[in-house]
Parts: sequence; structure tokens; C-alpha cells
Amino acid sequence: MLAFESPRATMTPLAAPRYALLTTAAGEEPSAVDVAPTVVNMGIRWLMVDVASAEVCLRLQPESTALGELLTQCDATGVAFYGRHGPASDVDFEMRAFIIEHGSLVEDPVTGSANACLALLLPQRDFAGNPAFAESYRVRQGTCKQRDGRVFVDYLRGEPWIDGYSSTLIEGHITL
Repeated sequence: MLAFESPRATMTPLAAPRYALLTTAAGEEPSAVDVAPTVVNMGIRWLMVDVASAEVCLRLQPESTALGELLTQCDATGVAFYGRHGPASDVDFEMRAFIIEHGSLVEDPVTGSANACLALLLPQRDFAGNPAFAESYRVRQGTCKQRDGRVFVDYLRGEPWIDGYSSTLIEGHITL
């Protein structure tokens, strides 16, 4: 298992005039939740968007041109949509993280930095109404990419730690 402590961050709510562009970029109205989308800046800048449920998160079909414009306007590296799973699920949140890379829309199957931003944002939002999340929660990511990425967030002494399993696919040495 690999783990890191989330660095400190600043948070800037998305300006209301950009909400229409966010809807176009998401492919549908992404947020039925009463919290403002927020740019979390911890060196890398993620626009974090809370959606009504994991199901809403999974059905989003982002539009690359609008998403690129939105990211430019709010000076963010990417956008991460997240929604709560129901109580019968073995995870608490679903996340999908998108960037524009060389003009193309890319969905990252597991994104440590976006999950770190969520871990920093949730305490500001009363842990999504669930006091148990102040200790730990679980995120699934990559579902729409046929991946089963799992991220575990633990709060140790009030600080978020991002944990997950990793696989070594290539091993070797480079001599320069």
C-alpha cells in the first residue's frame, strides 16, 4: 500500500457566472447538491464538484471544448466530480477526474491529488453530513474506464492521509 499526507491547500469557490459553462462541460447539470464547486489549490489545482449521487457521477459525459474553457477560466488543472454511494455499497464516494491533455479529454482511473483535494475539502463541508467520515472513508474511481481503483482516506491527528494499492508494471534502471 502506498500512502501520503495531503499538503495544505487554499480553496476558492467557483464564480456563479461560470456555472452554466460547468453544466455544458459536464454534459448535464452536475450539481444538485447545495455546495459550490470549489477550486482546491495544493500546487496542482482541482475543481471539485459535488454531484447528487454516485449514479449521477457515473453517467456524466464531459464535453472537451467546454471543459477546456472552464479549466482555463478558473485556472485549474482538472475537474473532479464526486458523489455519495448508498449505504449498501462497500465504498462511500465515486469519483471521476478529467483533464485536457494535448487538446484531448482524458479521464484518470485513479488520481491521488484529486482525492487529496477532496480530503481537504470535506472537513469544510461537515464531512458530507456523515461524522464517521471525520475518521475515514473510501473512494472508488475508474469505473467508467473498466478499472476498480480504490482510494482510502484516513484522518490521523486531524490530517488527511491518502492510501491505495499500487502495482509495479515496469521495473528497471536508467543510466544517464
